[in-house]
Amino acid sequence: MDLAAVGRAAAELALTRLRYPRAMLLRPLALALLAFLALGCDCSGPERGACDGTGDCRAGEVCVDGACAPAPDGGPRADAPAPADAPSIDAPLALTIAPADPVIEAAGRPTELAFRALLGGTELASVTWLLSDVVLGTIASDGTFTANGLVAGRVELTARYGELEARTSVTVRVNVSEPLAGLSDADVAALRAGGAADPSFRVLYPYDDTVFPRGLAAPVFQLGGAADAIRITLDLDGPDFHYEGFFAGGATLQRAVPQAVWDAATESAGARDPLRVGITRIAGGVVNGPVTETLHIAPGRLTGSIYYNTYYSPLASGGAILRVPLGGDAEVVQAGCTVCHSVSANGGRIATGLDWSGTETITGTGNPRRSGTLDLDVAGTPTARWTDPDGRKFAFGALTPDGARLVNNAVPPDNRIRGLSGTLPSRLWDAETGAELAAPSFTDVVRYAVTPAFAPDASALAFSWFADGSATNGRILAVMSYDGGTVFGAPRRVVSLADATRIVGWPAFLPDGRAVIYQEGTGFDTSVPAGASRPNAPVFADLRLVDLTSCDAAGENCAVSGLEVLNGYAEGGFYPPYGEGEEAHSNFEPTVLPVAVGGYYWVVFTSRRCYGNTIAPGGTLPGGDDRWGRMNAEGGEIPSLRKKLWIAAIDLTGAPGSDRSHPAFFLSGQELESGNMRGFAALDPCRPDGAGCASAADCCGGFCRDTAEPGAPPMLTCVPPPGGCSEELEACTTSADCCGALGGATCINGRCAAPGVE
Repeated sequence: MDLAAVGRAAAELALTRLRYPRAMLLRPLALALLAFLALGCDCSGPERGACDGTGDCRAGEVCVDGACAPAPDGGPRADAPAPADAPSIDAPLALTIAPADPVIEAAGRPTELAFRALLGGTELASVTWLLSDVVLGTIASDGTFTANGLVAGRVELTARYGELEARTSVTVRVNVSEPLAGLSDADVAALRAGGAADPSFRVLYPYDDTVFPRGLAAPVFQLGGAADAIRITLDLDGPDFHYEGFFAGGATLQRAVPQAVWDAATESAGARDPLRVGITRIAGGVVNGPVTETLHIAPGRLTGSIYYNTYYSPLASGGAILRVPLGGDAEVVQAGCTVCHSVSANGGRIATGLDWSGTETITGTGNPRRSGTLDLDVAGTPTARWTDPDGRKFAFGALTPDGARLVNNAVPPDNRIRGLSGTLPSRLWDAETGAELAAPSFTDVVRYAVTPAFAPDASALAFSWFADGSATNGRILAVMSYDGGTVFGAPRRVVSLADATRIVGWPAFLPDGRAVIYQEGTGFDTSVPAGASRPNAPVFADLRLVDLTSCDAAGENCAVSGLEVLNGYAEGGFYPPYGEGEEAHSNFEPTVLPVAVGGYYWVVFTSRRCYGNTIAPGGTLPGGDDRWGRMNAEGGEIPSLRKKLWIAAIDLTGAPGSDRSHPAFFLSGQELESGNMRGFAALDPCRPDGAGCASAADCCGGFCRDTAEPGAPPMLTCVPPPGGCSEELEACTTSADCCGALGGATCINGRCAAPGVE
């Protein structure tokens, strides 16, 4: 159950406790109403059934508060001998639910359980039934609860009858086994029993301790060695979820559990419920394993899309900008070697170079022929806003979060970014019209801001600082405050490298603006491929995090974290399976989703690490051993398939200089057969009130609520501010606006964020 649902259930329980005394005051009226509905009115005296005791009433009646009324069970007179187990008529009238707190054992199929609402022991028909969360199942108007059979956990059930309410819980346990046709009972038993360890039989992907969000494609478990058959288990102890699936083997082991099973496991897992994975194989009658991993599930779904440059794309038949809607598959946004892009945080605008050319342009050889901006709709369809004949003008530019303004990426005399040439100083531009905006507080101080990026709330700008003739070019990461108009603060050198052979670049603010993730390495780009007349010139880099709250009195020289876990290093050393020589220092170009989801921030980056046994030395895709790419006979670049997009979770908080990162996972949905880079994480363009939504991040007004009638399937809709507290990703001004604020929920970049899980 997600934290928002827990908060709602707790709030409703508190409200019930407040209502209970009021329900007791209404006991006589409720009993009389029940009598009227069930048996009609039958009076015994001039005062419409006035009585001093039950002896004054007729058979089948009781005296309640001075009035005769039919007994709740229609039984004999109250002065007749009462059954030994008869309830006292003086007991408070209460609404109850039967059965109370049941446990349902599910096996992957819908499972029903009928509930009854009772008032004074009498079953009621006209009751409103509610569930605190519909992930585990649904409740019908007649009180029949249907567990979907795959999601485990506990849900609160409410019955309402007038002013009365009753509550109980339903616990669903899941135990699913999926057989494999043709696999003998003896082999099934052997796989369940397990066998000896074999060093060649190991998990290559995903990494141990990876944090996954909900809502993405099931990861493909990739293992070393071969098998005749394998068994995969997924276990959660807290929600009591168990799955085992038997799969055919092969010379290469790449298997994913069914998507419905993965979705159920991730929905079942709470923020602190580790998902334990076990994989066992049988080959030639010999059993090995299980090999095990522990994965972690963030209780939230990533929202928005990842926009990236691609080369040799089968979808686009060449270079292009593609996007992956999170949870979906790659789509072409703009084809024709349109690259060197950036995207506004609100997902409404792209700034980019257009139609890159290796031949002469008006600004020299090796530049885009034009640059400009593209407006995006909800479907990711672009519409050209305007273009400029200088192809460098908006390439790699920093868009403000609303896409209204841009600081261009500078091209200094000693430019080290591939794809741009000549010289071009930094300026502030109107992204609507392409007109320059006078900003002397910026242009008089900073001549060359390389790989610039705005904070998600537009309060600051970060960049790699170059200056004419400076020995520190590329070694300074600077941050300037910004007023949202044309005024910038003085630059602060938040990172200063002493090593002249290294650079810092591609900064990306965390959503709270308190830290910046950036690339540190031997160059800005991922490599310069080898050609007939030149050797291969690889570039090595890793990601870092600088804490802007930890700087010295001048606001400079801040604490830096190496993000070792994201980069491949844990307590046991380098953990990616092919070793440091093959995979280390291969991480580049970070961007960050502008909202926190499920208790984490999410960084998207380019990496040349291996992807299991799919894109790796000896992998199933040809060329997986080519880490850097190469040049063809005509002098064109053939990029490495190892150039791919990965995502990693970052803890919301941490001591300055500490490692807040987790192992990364491969972005599902991107093309495997192309070279992909510069994944830009953004929200999708917002939707008006009345439109459907998946989360509040989809809504221009900041609120997404279920507008379905009670008992009907959920219908999430963008709505005006509904009043009360804000759920995760809904709009807020301060943390006090967020539901569960006392439990740690916070307002980050104008959106409520669930408490951190670290």
